[in-house]
Amino acid sequence: MKNVEARIIGGEETTAGEWPWQVALVHAPSSSLYCGASLINLRFLLTAAHCASILPMHQIEAWLGGHDLSKGVEEGRVVRKISRVIIHNHHNRRTLANDLALLRMDQPVNNTRTVRPVCLPEDSKPR
Repeated sequence: MKNVEARIIGGEETTAGEWPWQVALVHAPSSSLYCGASLINLRFLLTAAHCASILPMHQIEAWLGGHDLSKGVEEGRVVRKISRVIIHNHHNRRTLANDLALLRMDQPVNNTRTVRPVCLPEDSKPR
């Protein structure tokens, strides 16, 4: 029997906007979460290649800025379609080596309190 209750195992619920780069990858026809991604700039998401190859591109939606995926509509949530999937050239489905993919959203997002690219460290190498 499928467990349809939302639950957190071994953790605590975050507050809205605490992880503004976290993205839900959703099967568009059913609105079901199937994978996650990280916002790396205002147009691209980083995810696992095995997540990017599960569904046809036109069935993938990126839900950004949300907090409660059980709500059909949520204040602050931004939904984008995917216009391009770029899977690592050396991805191996059997071993999951190089399990990386980029997803290009059909429109850029705006920085908000709940939507913001992941924080990356500064390059510490001298140039």
